[in-house]
Amino acid sequence: MPRSPVQASAKVAWSASDLYFAFVVGDARPTSPFARDAVDPHLWERSSAVELMIQPGDPGDNRDYYEVQVDVGGAIWDTRFDDYNAPLGGGPDPRTKTFGHQDWTSGTRRATAIHASGGNYAVEIAIPWSALSSGRTASPPRAGDTWRVNMYSFRDGQRESLAWSPILGEGNFHRASRFGRVTFVERGRR
Repeated sequence: MPRSPVQASAKVAWSASDLYFAFVVGDARPTSPFARDAVDPHLWERSSAVELMIQPGDPGDNRDYYEVQVDVGGAIWDTRFDDYNAPLGGGPDPRTKTFGHQDWTSGTRRATAIHASGGNYAVEIAIPWSALSSGRTASPPRAGDTWRVNMYSFRDGQRESLAWSPILGEGNFHRASRFGRVTFVERGRR
């Protein structure tokens, strides 16, 4: 999408302890109003950020999946879902809504950098396998296992956004059947 102000590239890697993502987002004007240590800030409303949706295994059924967002300033929003967009709680004010199990913490480690001369920013993410445990599949995965994953870049309340595996009108960012597939291979094997 050459005309998109949030075009991005990403790489995925894994080790015995963590799942890693590295993004470079071509956003010439990234912004974040949140402090790096803000507790569950609604990044999707006001930040330039990347988002991960992770469903351990390859069922694509929206049961037991995770969402992690990291913005350009390093603020994190993370949650775990039992089912498609559920549970949602709180009052009518969007600032009091809960999305999934916000008491869950991913333990994500992250690094961010804005490259002023390049008109882009970078986000590196490490999520411990212990945070992604599921009774349905091994975590960490074994070589050859496939998981459902989607990666997004966005800004401006998600008015500008791109997906690695587009949803194509089939629900929203949470539709696991539209997530891409990541197959874990051992180093040196493809």
